[in-house]
Amino acid sequence: MTGRNPEKGQRYIESLDTARCNDNWNDVPELVRKVEKHCPERKCTVDVARAEGHVAAYLNKRPNTSSTGSESTETKLHDLIPGLLSVMGEEGNPPQDVFQAQVCLGWLHWALSEPALAASRLPKDFDITLHMLSGDQQVLSPWTEVCIIKGGYMKGSAQALVSGSEDAIRTFKSVLPWVSAPVSNSPSSPQFLFWSELLLAKAAVVASEAASEGPLATKQTVEFALKAFRLWSSHRNVKQGDPASTALSTAPASPGPRASIWQAYYTLLSSTLRQVVYICPSESQKRAQLTTEFRRVETICENIVIKNTTFPKAEVKNREVEAWVEQFIQNWEVLSGSEWRDNDFGEGGQDAFSRNVLDMLYRAATMTFHSTLILRRLFHVHAALAEFNLAIKALETYIDLTTSAKARAKKSAEAAGELEDDEIFARTLSEGITMLSCFGSHKEAEKAKELTDMLQELLDELMSNSSTTDLTNGRVSPESIAASSHRRALSPITASIAYRAIGIGLANWARWTPINEARTDIQADALAAFEKSLAYESPEGTDVASSFAFGLLLAETRDLNSAIDCVRAALVSAQSVDAGAHGQSHWTSTKERDLVPLWHLLALLLSAKQDFEAASKTCYAAFESVPSVDFLHEQNEKLSQNKRQDPGEKSAHWLSAAAIEMGRGTPNEMEAREKESIIELRITQLALLEILHGPEYALNHSEELLSLYGRLFTNPELDKKNELKGSDNLIPPKSSAGTTRSFRGSIFGRRKSVKYGEKDNPLRAEANITPRVPSTSSGGVPTDPDAPTIQVTDEDQLASREHPHSEAAGGSARHKIHRRDGSTKSIRPRSSDKSGHVSTHNGNHKTHGKEFASSCCPPSNLLRYGLRSRSFRFDSPTSALTRFPKVQTQIHAHGLLIKIWLFIAGLYRRAGLFEDALEACNEASEQARCVEALIAEQDSSARAFADAGWGGTKSSDELWGDVYAERGHLALAQSHPYDAINHFEDALMYYPDHPSATVGLANLLLDIYDQTLPLEKPELDLDTITPGVSLLSYSSKRKASSQTHDDEQTNGNSGPSLSQESTPEALDRLAARDRAYGLLSALTKLGSAWDNSEAWFALSRAYEQSGQIDKAKEVLWWCVELEDKKPIRHWWNVGSGGYVL
Repeated sequence: MTGRNPEKGQRYIESLDTARCNDNWNDVPELVRKVEKHCPERKCTVDVARAEGHVAAYLNKRPNTSSTGSESTETKLHDLIPGLLSVMGEEGNPPQDVFQAQVCLGWLHWALSEPALAASRLPKDFDITLHMLSGDQQVLSPWTEVCIIKGGYMKGSAQALVSGSEDAIRTFKSVLPWVSAPVSNSPSSPQFLFWSELLLAKAAVVASEAASEGPLATKQTVEFALKAFRLWSSHRNVKQGDPASTALSTAPASPGPRASIWQAYYTLLSSTLRQVVYICPSESQKRAQLTTEFRRVETICENIVIKNTTFPKAEVKNREVEAWVEQFIQNWEVLSGSEWRDNDFGEGGQDAFSRNVLDMLYRAATMTFHSTLILRRLFHVHAALAEFNLAIKALETYIDLTTSAKARAKKSAEAAGELEDDEIFARTLSEGITMLSCFGSHKEAEKAKELTDMLQELLDELMSNSSTTDLTNGRVSPESIAASSHRRALSPITASIAYRAIGIGLANWARWTPINEARTDIQADALAAFEKSLAYESPEGTDVASSFAFGLLLAETRDLNSAIDCVRAALVSAQSVDAGAHGQSHWTSTKERDLVPLWHLLALLLSAKQDFEAASKTCYAAFESVPSVDFLHEQNEKLSQNKRQDPGEKSAHWLSAAAIEMGRGTPNEMEAREKESIIELRITQLALLEILHGPEYALNHSEELLSLYGRLFTNPELDKKNELKGSDNLIPPKSSAGTTRSFRGSIFGRRKSVKYGEKDNPLRAEANITPRVPSTSSGGVPTDPDAPTIQVTDEDQLASREHPHSEAAGGSARHKIHRRDGSTKSIRPRSSDKSGHVSTHNGNHKTHGKEFASSCCPPSNLLRYGLRSRSFRFDSPTSALTRFPKVQTQIHAHGLLIKIWLFIAGLYRRAGLFEDALEACNEASEQARCVEALIAEQDSSARAFADAGWGGTKSSDELWGDVYAERGHLALAQSHPYDAINHFEDALMYYPDHPSATVGLANLLLDIYDQTLPLEKPELDLDTITPGVSLLSYSSKRKASSQTHDDEQTNGNSGPSLSQESTPEALDRLAARDRAYGLLSALTKLGSAWDNSEAWFALSRAYEQSGQIDKAKEVLWWCVELEDKKPIRHWWNVGSGGYVL
């Protein structure tokens, strides 16, 4: 008996849904028959299920059927369309059945490759349709949910093909919630998983393409694309499947294989990083999430590339691997830039991220054969990690492969294979020269000179090839065709970079060459290269980097007017560019910091022209970021007036405390070389104040120098107690009255009161008396604060050659004796410092390094400096920052603090405040011990203490040399020449080529020779004079001795000769003169002192005393030339990078 059974019919409908969800299309015909028998009123469901079975069968058979069979099948599918349209129009159909019919029709047209018709058959607005289906708390069947995902995929894909991405993204957005949070258990069914994976992949790909360009490149589009990719990557099929799979989906117009979708995911993350449109720097949590996601996707993409790549033949490049390398290197450049911080990367920070990139490069190298691109990128990454030796190895290998291939190409084009592009080769050589010149020393300068010659040959060859063509018997030879196919003129930007690198390499070699006669020619070639570099017009206006190097070299060659014009033009051009980018605060503040060395160079140039007021204004202009100042070119006066703002309207200064708190131009975002250039500029500013107003005035403002250092070199990760404790060592209390006396007390405390009683200290009794210091005449030449003053007309008096000291300081004999007493108590125990240093060379500091560090340097000091200031930058095609190890940056910070304390000690010395100068020297000694301890923790060999390493920092031995040299000058100022000799000897023991100590010691040795200074320390010296005894007898004795020697010189005696006097005293004096000559002759041949006028002047004395009058005259004229255009501080103080901005 046959009859209807609605309950069975409902069960069969559920079974039909389950069969379709589970992709069991073979069971569908029988289930359709049973549903039709028991539920004839569900005709729409029956017809839709039958049509879906035909479409599924067509799709499964289509790849293996002939064209004739395929055409007949398509005809049958077309015949299904009228029936479906008819049944959809009947009244009484449930909404879900009608929706399934619409999706079936769309699927049918989609299978027939008719996307426009498919989109028209599907619901016009999915938002409205889905709201209607889920309204009144209706329960959706599993197949309806699958149809929602399938219909959304087809509708969005069809719209992307027909009408554009905007409509497609709107459709995908309406369906995406059903994928992430379905109502029933359908997510476990194969059909739901299949169509949901396709939907997420297609939505992600379409949105990522729209986000990359065009009007849809907005933050909302990027967020939607990232959301779709994240849902797709967490999809069950994707997790369980092979990410490296390249198999295409069976669905029409599928988004592609999973490997390509992972690549699209990575490309979107890459563009997000470069465009900086998604996450601002203040949202650190989201940035950390993005970098974690980025590294996960990058690892998957790397596995895909390696798995799907085979090792190529020797003459073939593996372009897939090289394209992948270029992509992740570009991302590394962004993530290693100044916009990103260590806490954005989780554990390990940027250093761990860069080392992971380095490992990826080496793995990629195993899938290529002599890839010049990978070698070039290895050079970049090693340099960014401050592994310069490995970077040079990679660069040398890159150069060998490139030059070998070019040599083969000249003989046979077929044997050469693919050649490196000349433009890339020129840029890479330029970057190598720049790196070596910026971070290296003498050895690296020689290597940079070799690369400079190679780059010059390349440029000459390219220029000659562009203008002429090789002809053989009137015809173009095949060899010239093969060579010229790879030879094309360089772009203006590359040519400018190349000539700038040549100029930097030559100028840097001119500093270090031991041949003084060749230095002028080398500098002339460098100037010509800089002129060629600047001749190329830059799209951004004047090339600031080339202008800086050109101006600095012009200054060193004493062409002051040309140097000033060059620097002024660069500053004006940079200020006009800054005005156009006024809204970009970070960009603007970064550019302001980049211009600090230019401002500093301009100040030194003006000081060399004796225009100290203008030089001082330049320093203020640099710190206030003023677009222009009064002494700039007249053409820019109107521009300056338009740009000046009222102080109340100006935004927070990038170097102010408020700006540091707000995060603009914070020390965390500033590079170590930027901080150093700012400190150097402040020191120059104080040196100018000393020239203009005297050392006491400069001392009153030296608090700003220490407070500036405290703001720049601070570690925000330390707790508040450590910050306050560390800053108290540098910055005087705010209650300080600001006078010289109160400032000294705030820095050094009252430790002197422990040594001396109140009534025994005449300085305290005369606290209100300001010592008098000889003023510098307006027509005089400014001198280096750390070097003696040259007085050509009165060379025999030691006091006139040195800085003004005790006689001008005022005070009684008891005052001077008290100073001497202080020096014996504080300076002589410094021998313990020396013994401690010797132990670091010979002792086992691998074991005791940490104990030594903790005993010599406070823990806060060891941890405080440089934890965030780990970056250095040089101009190169890569935008990644060079990050030094933490120890190296700590040494750099301590070395800079030593320089500050020694500068302050010099101010006190020239002000006649010798005890405070001694305290400042002791502070510098403490920092030198910290540097020694840091080095001992890494390596306890003597070479480690003597080697400065990379990065422009001074070695531990050189820092000790600076300390002892200043102690020597302090002893001279106190009229203790024999103590000064001991200190200068100590300085040269640590650093044999120390300029200041060499000159100071040589002058004293020459004084011994001409009997201005007794050969041995007299018995009646400052050590034996009791308080209250006058120093007049000692001074008269020295003056009488000097007068006697002057009379001998006037009578024609050039000095005692060995034949006339063979006494031990005479031989000792001859030995003193010969040693002084040897020291000075060696020093003036070094790159560090070729323009040291004090050294040359002392050498002229040695020539004169040895009877070589002609040589003495020649050297004296050279001294006059040097002194005539000498800045207040040496040109090299503009920055540690040399000619590299």
